[in-house]
Amino acid sequence: EASNRRAALQAEAAAKDFLANFPNHPEAPRMRALVTNLEQARTVSVDPHKIGVILPLSSPRRREWVSEVGQSALQGIQVAFAREGFSPLKMEVRDSKANLSTTAAVMEELAMVERVVAVIGPLFNETTEVATKKALEFHLPLITPGAPSLQIPADNPYVLRTALTNRLEARQLAQYAVGNLGLRRFAILYPDDPPGREL
Repeated sequence: EASNRRAALQAEAAAKDFLANFPNHPEAPRMRALVTNLEQARTVSVDPHKIGVILPLSSPRRREWVSEVGQSALQGIQVAFAREGFSPLKMEVRDSKANLSTTAAVMEELAMVERVVAVIGPLFNETTEVATKKALEFHLPLITPGAPSLQIPADNPYVLRTALTNRLEARQLAQYAVGNLGLRRFAILYPDDPPGREL
């Protein structure tokens, strides 16, 4: 079944490419109908009772804190599911290992094998960037409670970020410090990398 879904996705992508390049071609109406049929078939084939969760549940060497963050997020998700009564939903939990290729593979597995209706996670910028590409490829909603970087595409209709961006967080902190606390002088310490400079 997974190979059939992959073939359908490839056919859909080819039909969309054809329509983008040849919108007035005599076969364009048939290609539009094919795209519509494939999109509807994909929507029907998801399991509405399964939701995927991708978190860093194990840590790379010398980054033990990563799995602690992932385990804490998983506990929060489990408490929310229990508290809100999402009983018909089954969570398919996967470990991203904070690894890009593992994240991509897990997204494919959740979309094509488990046929989840949506995915919660990942948490970190790099793995979320990979997951957003897969979310777009599989038309799979992705809800990320982390990933504060502005590099996460805002124009991806399948991605919902519930965390503040670094820039927005810094702006709110500065407004609070000046407006509520009356502070006027600041020292700023930040990592010299893209997320740090963004903050």
